[in-house]
Amino acid sequence: METVLCEASAFYYYRVPPCILKLCLDCPDLSTRGGRRALSACDTFLGYIPTPLHVLVRHARERHDVNAFVTHVWNAEFEVGMLQEIDTYHFVTSPAMTLLLMARYLSLPHLVMAVYEMTGTFSVIGLVPEHREEVQRWINSGWRGEDGWSPVLDRNNKLTGLWKRKPLVSLADLRSFATAHAGIRGVKQFRRALDLVYGEVASPFEAQSAILLGWSRRLGGAGLGPFSLNRVVRFDRRAKTLSSQGYAVVDLYIEEGPDHSAIALECQGKASHGESGANEHDADRQLALESMGIHTILLTSGQIYSASRFLRLAEHISELLGRTY
Repeated sequence: METVLCEASAFYYYRVPPCILKLCLDCPDLSTRGGRRALSACDTFLGYIPTPLHVLVRHARERHDVNAFVTHVWNAEFEVGMLQEIDTYHFVTSPAMTLLLMARYLSLPHLVMAVYEMTGTFSVIGLVPEHREEVQRWINSGWRGEDGWSPVLDRNNKLTGLWKRKPLVSLADLRSFATAHAGIRGVKQFRRALDLVYGEVASPFEAQSAILLGWSRRLGGAGLGPFSLNRVVRFDRRAKTLSSQGYAVVDLYIEEGPDHSAIALECQGKASHGESGANEHDADRQLALESMGIHTILLTSGQIYSASRFLRLAEHISELLGRTY
């Protein structure tokens, strides 16, 4: 019998780099009754997916009688692209279907963070000690990733909990999926979440900053958005000389308005920029942007996660926009 991972189980699966999945060989075979019962004694499946597993079936009669599964019924045919193969007997719902199913119970901020992760260029995972040690040995030997995934390292060349990869799905594809499944439970929350995602991000810190600074006051944000995310700014001749670069990719960008200049918000999270935060390259880029009349603010985790400092930050950006916070 085929097993289809869905909801949170599918989300956890998509966080695991392929090179790590290759190390997870000692797992119960869920296509057999014995394997499903053996899973009941395990804390995880494939090393990183917590049990009980959320699995999808097409009929109520296919519900499993083991406490290692939480079974969800999908009363329709599985359309092309809804499922992705893990191996012959194990499948996982597509990123779009995974997010739609999760929209039934996730809070709006959690759902938006999940969308940012799947449409972004990062994955968050804490490796178990034996895998962390193995991957660190590879890194010490010069390995920097495979299958389109690469680990983010700190300034000491050590693993962090962040990996870089290509987006798993695009916002456009998610919107099309929502339109095609307008009658499915959870689609209203799903669409609402998509409307609150400003674009593609490269780290959780960028996503959190976009939510906290950009969302309306009614939703708990600072009401300073929306932003352009990872906006490419082409340098003029003077800025090229200052930075030795032809352009900058700005994390959060506020377009120039009638009463204010453009504002570039650069996230200085350790996971994305190293343990030292701002470095010489960041300083050169900041000077280049400022030379073009683009006010540049370097965001730190302390400014975002401290309530009092966040308030001062929001007030400062509001003043630059010519508003009263």
